[in-house]
Amino acid sequence: MNLMAEAGADPQKWNLLPSLEIVERTTNEIRNRGSTVVPAENGDDALAILKTIIPAGPKVINGSFTASSKLESMNWLPVNCQDET
Repeated sequence: MNLMAEAGADPQKWNLLPSLEIVERTTNEIRNRGSTVVPAENGDDALAILKTIIPAGPKVINGSFTASSKLESMNWLPVNCQDET
């Protein structure tokens, strides 16, 4: 599956890492809206952090096929996970 091609997105533009200024601005905007930001060095670290902050027991409804496919197998989730796509 090539979502970039399907969406007609320009890989030259969207595969670039954002500048530190953009990351800081985005982080501040998210925090200003009352959400917590937990930075991670890379995707593996982000997944490890995610695994530690999802509590056991709650029901998770995932409305994004792309997000769930990025997490590969979601068997590690300590929750009742439903895909509503």
